[in-house]
Amino acid sequence: MSGGGRVRLAGAIGIAWGAALFAYPDDVWQRVAGRGCNGDEQLVTQVLGLRHIAQGAAQVLAPQAVRRPAALVDTAHAVSMLALAAWRREYAPAALASAAVSLGGAALSGGARAPR
Repeated sequence: MSGGGRVRLAGAIGIAWGAALFAYPDDVWQRVAGRGCNGDEQLVTQVLGLRHIAQGAAQVLAPQAVRRPAALVDTAHAVSMLALAAWRREYAPAALASAAVSLGGAALSGGARAPR
């Protein structure tokens, strides 16, 4: 798969994940944390879903232009989720799942090389 193809794939996965976070936050929490989310957690989850949708759309539409910024955003998000998991144990399952998704996106986006 070409570099642009990997970035587009990361974007498509990000759109799907973001849509799930936005539309079904409680279901996602049930699956990754074994419990539903409260009102604040639902809002944060839906905002994160919108971020994934926006980033994914940019990756699908302009893969070479956003390849590095997308990988950087995903890596920074993953690091913040690892810190949250260490700091607040009750959020560890959800934070670790979010970190794993973001690291996967960073690997797909960052591993794609721009043509020379």
